[in-house]
Amino acid sequence: MIDDTKQLTREEIAAAALQLVDVPYCHHGRDEVLGLDCAGVLVATFRRCGTELREKLPINYRRLPPESHIRECLSMNFEEIKTTPAEITLEPGAIVHFRFNRDSEARHLGIAILNRDGEHFDVVHALRANTRVILEPLAGVLAHATIAGIHAWPNLRS
Repeated sequence: MIDDTKQLTREEIAAAALQLVDVPYCHHGRDEVLGLDCAGVLVATFRRCGTELREKLPINYRRLPPESHIRECLSMNFEEIKTTPAEITLEPGAIVHFRFNRDSEARHLGIAILNRDGEHFDVVHALRANTRVILEPLAGVLAHATIAGIHAWPNLRS
């Protein structure tokens, strides 16, 4: 059931995402037991928060789905946070849309987590075959990617 009226805190979203670290990677994966891909991390995170996300992409999308499909799925579920490259502001639980430097389109997703120092961000994401969902410093991701967009759950509770 899709319930985009459900109120969630940023901390609830971040905590749910952290619980997925070390789940196996599986392309097209939407199940924590069988494995997750980057979109599956979002689906499983919000499932843990008690809601199902809408997905536009057919589950058999190709290895590199078109950016337009990812943006459409994001807009169906989240509010876009308007930013400029010079003024990117993250909050815990934010959905981060990445474009890897090697790609012409933004095709990767992760969830921002405030790290233990309380000042820097990590990202929970699933990236490569034969790996697992990982928690990686955002600075490490940004060494080979740029942020194409930031999104938030539409009904955040303080």
